[in-house]
Amino acid sequence: MKKCEICNGLEWILKEKDGTTLAVRCECHEEKEIERLTSEAHIPPRYQNNRVNNYNAINSNQVIAKKAASNFIEEYPFIDYGLFFIGPCGVGKTHLATAILNEVIQNGYEGKFCDFGQLLVQIRSSYNPVSRFSEMEILSELFRSPLLVVDDFACQRVTDWVLETLTYIIKSLYNERRVLLLTTNINMQEMTTDLFFEQLTDRIGYQVTSRLYEMCHIIPIESADYRKEYASVYHKMQSKKKKT
Repeated sequence: MKKCEICNGLEWILKEKDGTTLAVRCECHEEKEIERLTSEAHIPPRYQNNRVNNYNAINSNQVIAKKAASNFIEEYPFIDYGLFFIGPCGVGKTHLATAILNEVIQNGYEGKFCDFGQLLVQIRSSYNPVSRFSEMEILSELFRSPLLVVDDFACQRVTDWVLETLTYIIKSLYNERRVLLLTTNINMQEMTTDLFFEQLTDRIGYQVTSRLYEMCHIIPIESADYRKEYASVYHKMQSKKKKT
């Protein structure tokens, strides 16, 4: 961001009020704060332009999910629950979760994004003696964030180590009353939320699942794979261009 011409980069300006000179924040301060919050949120470039209004809701449960995302943004930060988007690949779970995070940041609030698989890789890497960061340094950054997006939650093979790490993370976030936005891949056709609870419990244990159900509202999304349909349309268009 180039230097502000009004305050010359100081972020403060002087204003007269009732015969008194006051130092007040320049308008550029808010822009710089949002820029800082965006940078520290670690949102992947692919998702940084995601917004609720550019989520294409095709069917009824996508409309419900979009409405839930809009309501969350309107209520935040005066909200004590998160959202757990569940459904197969390509239905827009990550779009909605990152859209919420982007818009919350635009409103001046802090939040962070993490991919669950990448988080596990970072933690494993911290065990290397030459690692620059310890496990607690990696996790403490997440624990401090009032709003946390965890993408592809528990989609990896759940070994004893993964389960132990997962239990510690969720228990810590639960105790700190952090707000979670989770996504996980599962086909919800002919599956009730109760059956999902049972499957998730079998996968990651009752202790974790029970806390998640207290922390989050379950938002199931069913639709065709958007990425697959988009790719099909794109390749057909490219094929027509070559023929002409």
